[in-house]
Amino acid sequence: SSKSYHLTKYAHTMKGLAVAVAVLLLLAQGRLAIKWRGEANATDAVHGEWDALTKWLTSNGATVSDKLQESWTRHSGATIRGVVTREDMQPGEVILSIPKDLWFDESNMDFAGLHELQKNDSSDDLPVSVALALEAKKGSTSKWAAYISLLPSLQDFESFYVRFASAELLHRFAPLELAAEVGALQTLDEWDRKQFEDWNAKHQHGIEWDDVRLGMARWRTRNYYLPHTQARVLMPISDMLNTAPKEELNTLWDDVGGDLFEVKANASLSRGSELYESYCQDCKNDGLMHGWGIYFERNPLKVSHKEEVTPAFMRSISELLEPRPAEGMLAPRCKSSTLRETQGPILCALARLAWETYAPAFLQLPAHTALRAEDAAEEGMLQFNIRGMVY
Repeated sequence: SSKSYHLTKYAHTMKGLAVAVAVLLLLAQGRLAIKWRGEANATDAVHGEWDALTKWLTSNGATVSDKLQESWTRHSGATIRGVVTREDMQPGEVILSIPKDLWFDESNMDFAGLHELQKNDSSDDLPVSVALALEAKKGSTSKWAAYISLLPSLQDFESFYVRFASAELLHRFAPLELAAEVGALQTLDEWDRKQFEDWNAKHQHGIEWDDVRLGMARWRTRNYYLPHTQARVLMPISDMLNTAPKEELNTLWDDVGGDLFEVKANASLSRGSELYESYCQDCKNDGLMHGWGIYFERNPLKVSHKEEVTPAFMRSISELLEPRPAEGMLAPRCKSSTLRETQGPILCALARLAWETYAPAFLQLPAHTALRAEDAAEEGMLQFNIRGMVY
């Protein structure tokens, strides 16, 4: 798993702090990657951004297979951005290779005073997140401009990133352990904020805390842990791949010798196939919420059920979801009205996790006809994809 480091780190943090602290939440896929019906020029915009990114990479020594293209892909009634093949590919064929000087990491950054920022007990994200904020501030003059321009905005993250859940939402889902864990993480972020503000007053780099929050979200949702270099980095294009159940994964990556990041096909791919990479093959939905802020409705690994729940909490969850899960789903999908609420995607994922956690109690309620999967996928019924966006 490209992100397994973070799950290991979560267990270590739990011991070190003796409090319930969630794993760093990882999620993001390009921009807020929903194509609403009727959105003008969406396809042209996608192709233009892809062309600019691949041109920058290849002109600086990277290899991007000309058999790839970024495209809108259909997932359960809505459309998200993904990477697909434009021609057949064979197992072992190189999809992408990126030399070390194009990886985005702390060692490639050189900003005055950056080394003065301290890393707290639970994460080492502050210095590199400040560096990412400073690099984004450069705009078109940044070495990574073509890549950074594709990343989600702060507004995007505030809609779907569970670590940005409001105090009201966390209170609303207090029966879930996840709510307390996210609250603890937000307290640690406050420590980083105070340190940053003192540092920024001294160095006057012209960025604000919201710029750093955005940098943190981008870093936490996209970085890879590379075993050969024992470093965490951002990797252009590779981090645009979505994921799928284990049997559908069709790519493998490696940091070859510590100097080259390479992605290869590990299955025969026909024209039009979407590329998927592995994230976490042994995560239940509570672990996926910890690590990515997402919910897998057909996860073969089920969360531990809890029996004791108040009628008021059950009622509040029922109001957010369809009456029953479709066949094979662990929890009902969200009502379209749920997704229109403030932080609707976060609300949706938490509600589905709550239903799965307390499924024995919910299943004792008066029966309703379960939705068929194809009915649940009607326009407006959005799910979370692997990077925490909605589809």
